[in-house]
Parts: sequence; C-alpha cells; structure tokens
Amino acid sequence: MKKIKIITFTIQDRYFALPTSEVKEVIDSSESMKTVFYNRGGALRGLMSYESNMISVLDGGFLLDIGNGNGRAFSGDKLLLVCKDYDMENPIAMTITATIGMEMVDPSELKHSQDADAGYSKGFIREGRGDSERVITVLDLKKFLEHADDRIRRFELEAHN
Repeated sequence: MKKIKIITFTIQDRYFALPTSEVKEVIDSSESMKTVFYNRGGALRGLMSYESNMISVLDGGFLLDIGNGNGRAFSGDKLLLVCKDYDMENPIAMTITATIGMEMVDPSELKHSQDADAGYSKGFIREGRGDSERVITVLDLKKFLEHADDRIRRFELEAHN
C-alpha cells in the first residue's frame, strides 16, 4: 500500500495529523486572524484574508471537544492550519497549538477505534514507549468537517432552547 505523508500537530496537549495533501499552509494566527463578535457557539474564532478571499478560522479545540469548552480562545493556540474544504470554493483554517513535523506512514499501520465518536479519524498511530508514548489521531478532513458542522449545529440548537 502506498505511504501517505502527514503533518503532525497539537491542539493543547493532544496530537493530531492530517495528510499533507489536505493542508495548504501553517501560519501565525496573531498576524493573520481578525476576531469576530458572532462566534457560532464558540466554533468560529475569526476571519482572515487568504489568497484574496475571506475565510473562516475555526477553533480546533472546540470542534474536537477538548479544552475549556466555553468557546473562549485557548491562549496556547498560536497557529492556523489552513486546509482544503471539500464543500466550499475557499479553504478553511483551524487553530492549533504547535506543529510537530512531517512523516511518511503506511495506511495499514493505522489502528482503528471502536469509539463511535472517532468517526472523523482515519485511525491512530502509537509512537514511543513508556512516558514518551503518544497517540496521534489521523483526521479524515472531509469527515472532520462534517463532524464540525454537526457539532456547531447542535451547540446552536442548545443555545436557542
């Protein structure tokens, strides 16, 4: 099976990865993002100009249900991961804490979860041993964006009830 190149990053203290074919760029959020007042239940952190278009900046921690859960920015989110969006003409960006690096992985090495909430992942990679062990969730971007959209809608419905 053909290996895929992934970029590994963190959102707070958890590890994630995306195939590099689905990532356009990683940029500094402090210089690029304009905060918005209408926050879509905590998911929309801001807007930014990218390739002559205004694109949405989503809160990665909120969408993955990690962090403080109150819709406020996590102070460690300093970077934006600009991704291709399958349903729209423009890409989207999400906040991340740090990039770790890039590597080649064989899709057959990915472990699959029995957890129904892990439907937005392609699988998991375990690296290291003992105290240095880490689990990396390899995201399926299309399914992750669908999950994000569902999470935003649920949150908005709860807020209106």
